[in-house]
Amino acid sequence: MHRTLILGLLSVFILGGAARGQPGDHDARPEGIVIEHAEIVLGANESHPPRAFVSIWNGTSSSIDIVSIASNSLGRASLRATVHADGVSRIRTVTGAMVIPPHSELVMKPDGVHVLFNQPTPSVSDLASVDIRVDLADGTSVGAKAKVLPDGSPVTDHHHGEGDGSGSD
Repeated sequence: MHRTLILGLLSVFILGGAARGQPGDHDARPEGIVIEHAEIVLGANESHPPRAFVSIWNGTSSSIDIVSIASNSLGRASLRATVHADGVSRIRTVTGAMVIPPHSELVMKPDGVHVLFNQPTPSVSDLASVDIRVDLADGTSVGAKAKVLPDGSPVTDHHHGEGDGSGSD
């Protein structure tokens, strides 16, 4: 049952993310896989690891499978999804690959799909950004710089780069 709920939630974030855009939003997007936006929100302390929120555009004609996300500064991470059932919200680890259909995007949000780093590095709080890498099932990867935000910071409401401060409009 949990797997069904997670898959349903993921389809809303992936397919809904591309569908809710305004006409022409992705008309000029490159063919390929692009990290459009990335932010890391630090935990309050070492017992609360950082979380990442990434928007990934799949401009290819094939689905892509995300198998892992990592950072040299923060180590390996796991994909998490917030599942709402019977009036209760629970965070679950996403097992297996996360699929992004062709010409769709995955938009991560605090109350939905997000990344949780497993081994935080305390010195990262001094950095303005860190490199992240998204590994795909075909053996390729795509990387980007993620903006580092202090604990409690709101993440950007991704509307194809509008006002996100990432420089990737």
